[in-house]
Amino acid sequence: MRTEAGRRDSLLAELDEAFAELQRTYRDLGEAQRRVVMQGTWSVKDILVHIAGWHREMAPALARLARGERPVP
Repeated sequence: MRTEAGRRDSLLAELDEAFAELQRTYRDLGEAQRRVVMQGTWSVKDILVHIAGWHREMAPALARLARGERPVP
């Protein structure tokens, strides 16, 4: 039976790998490829900027949550 810490570590490792995989998928894209619209009116570049913004805003909020504070972004 896995402990809560073991499940957490496993989930964090899975998330780290998923993020690394995302980075690998766009690393070699040229500027023209990044401007291809993929989701409605959002280009690849727009989606990546959105993800980066969420990462920048939510990482500190999650750190506050881990300290028992309000996770206000």
